[in-house]
Amino acid sequence: MIGLFLYQTMPTELIKARRLFFFYIRDAMSYTVEITKDNLIPIPDTLCAELGFTVGDILVCAMDKDRAEISMKKHSDQTLTDEQISAAGNLTRLVSIEAAK
Repeated sequence: MIGLFLYQTMPTELIKARRLFFFYIRDAMSYTVEITKDNLIPIPDTLCAELGFTVGDILVCAMDKDRAEISMKKHSDQTLTDEQISAAGNLTRLVSIEAAK
């Protein structure tokens, strides 16, 4: 299973305030997800296969602060470094949950 860490893309105080989010992917699918205590959103393998997501993919994240919604899509440049991802403020990289533990 893979997942993404939200602290890379959102203010920490917002993450602490809400644990359940409505999660949009590619403006076509939506799921309700629970954020783990490590601020990780797990994404099931079957969903990753359907979306073509793999470990290392970079996603653009947008959050509706008035509602518990996050929308995500693949970033156009998949060659960014971790420093560039952090500096952007709205990007995250998909990670292996097993490796993240």
